[in-house]
Amino acid sequence: MNIEAFLLPMPLEQELQTFHEQKEHLLEKYKDRFVLIKGDDVVADFESRGDALREGYKRFGHEAFLVKKVEEVEQVNFFSRALALSS
Repeated sequence: MNIEAFLLPMPLEQELQTFHEQKEHLLEKYKDRFVLIKGDDVVADFESRGDALREGYKRFGHEAFLVKKVEEVEQVNFFSRALALSS
């Protein structure tokens, strides 16, 4: 087993770290907007998630980037693969 495989950063790890490290500043400047983050750079802010995603794909193609809404309390979303829930 290759131990180095366990040492690789997780996808978007740097972008999430950047978001959390800059969260106070982002709240002051971009509250309730969507930010586009690549690596340790906050690239731009947008009114909508769709606009941020379009710009991210335009600039970075298939490379990883993060689009996240700047809000004081993050909303938790739950997604399930279940097609039908039993009663």
